[in-house]
Amino acid sequence: MRATAHTGAGSTVSNILRFRNPASQVQSDVGRFGLSVREAEVMDLIASGMTNQQIATTCFITEKTVKNHINRIFAKLASTTRGEAIASWLGTRTAS
Repeated sequence: MRATAHTGAGSTVSNILRFRNPASQVQSDVGRFGLSVREAEVMDLIASGMTNQQIATTCFITEKTVKNHINRIFAKLASTTRGEAIASWLGTRTAS
């Protein structure tokens, strides 16, 4: 299922991600990769296929902030592309 940005009352990034990724899984992902909670949220949205602009809108942050999060995520996941980061995140990346 693809996460989408909602602007209705009560819609938050946490609500969107809770549907896709229970809190216990987020904590596991944070510990496994050393990501902050926000970086884990952004990585979930990347894995769902969102663009930087869509992520910025969903998280109520600027696109520049999204890019900063992505740079830190790539460094922590030892990835150079979105595809590599997604493969690591989903556990499907093969050793190179």
